Amino acid sequence: MKVLITAGGTGGHIMPAISIAEALRDKVPSASLVFVGTDRGLEEAIAKRHSIDFIPLRTEGLRGRKFKEIVHALYVDTKAFLKAIGIIRSLRPDWVIGTGGYITGIVVLAGLVSGVRCAIQEQNTIPGMTNRILGKMVHRVFLGMEDHSGSF
Repeated sequence: MKVLITAGGTGGHIMPAISIAEALRDKVPSASLVFVGTDRGLEEAIAKRHSIDFIPLRTEGLRGRKFKEIVHALYVDTKAFLKAIGIIRSLRPDWVIGTGGYITGIVVLAGLVSGVRCAIQEQNTIPGMTNRILGKMVHRVFLGMEDHSGSF
């Protein structure tokens, strides 16, 4: 089994992704795991500390930016999306699993477009924007607690 895990931004997204990877390793020791994260965050160091292969992607968030910055971010994120499709086609994972952050949206959408089964995991009572959007498209949504927002 090959699983691509993606998360970014904060430990609140990254650590659940690491927990999923470790649980998969325990249940399926032969599983091949790859973590795709941002090129500027904590993800790489944390993934490597847990002996998980890491692939960086440069992404830019869109919220709270001026128009010119949004245009630039859309350009950067489009390049990241195309690179994510290439990564997925190269690795041919059985699943893409995201736990939140801008990069999760990019990588999970690339997985969906590539025909790979995709899932998200939401660990909060009120999901973030990325998981709210993806929750309507993915094959599975895993919740850490009851969905009080009605998003899923």
